[in-house]
Parts: sequence; structure tokens; C-alpha cells
Amino acid sequence: MSTIDFELVKKVVNDFNEHHCTVRETAERCEVSKSTVHQYLTKVMPNPTSAEILAYNTSVRSSRGGRSSAKKRQKSN
Repeated sequence: MSTIDFELVKKVVNDFNEHHCTVRETAERCEVSKSTVHQYLTKVMPNPTSAEILAYNTSVRSSRGGRSSAKKRQKSN
């Protein structure tokens, strides 16, 4: 069983909460996987701010995907 580096957990959670960004962006900035970020936010160090940001990100997920697809279509034309 691996041990958890709580300094890294704090860094990841604080980065996510301060920047109000996506799990993917936090993972890139902190150089960990998306699943690690999500686990830290929901199981290791859950807090109301992170939960609120995750809920918002989930609610706008489909529109973000639509905008991304539209950008790709514009670039290819």
C-alpha cells in the first residue's frame, strides 16, 4: 500500500480552489494524473469549496465540449 504525501495533497487542493479550474488543468499544473486530483478532492481532503467547483464543472461539461468541437470545425475550414 502506498503512502499519501499530504503536502502534495494540500498543494493540489489549494491550486484547484484558488484557480477555480478543471481537474485536467490542475493535473497538468501539479504534474499528477486527473484521477489522482479527483481522488484528493473527493476522498482524501474533501471540502465545500472543491465540491462546489466540481459540481459547477460537471454542470457546464457539455457546453464546454460543444465549444471545443466548434473551434475544431472552424480551424479545419
